[in-house]
Amino acid sequence: MGQFGKALGSLVSPAAIIVLLVLVVCYQAAKAFFSPLRAIPGPFWARFTRAWYLRRVWQGDFEKTNIELHNKYGTQKASLISVL
Repeated sequence: MGQFGKALGSLVSPAAIIVLLVLVVCYQAAKAFFSPLRAIPGPFWARFTRAWYLRRVWQGDFEKTNIELHNKYGTQKASLISVL
């Protein structure tokens, strides 16, 4: 381990990393369950992360997934006023 690793290890404790991760998880859960957008249907994991989207784009089949999502959930017409 180099000097940078030793310096970083002394600045960031494992407890701080765990606290940060817990805060991020709590924030994402609150955002997903208390958002006005929660009533709009869609993939469950899409409430928390865009990783599913990035994975589909990376695989090169997002256009197929997008069509399947529209067939399954339909098109949603939400105005900005109804969301806020």
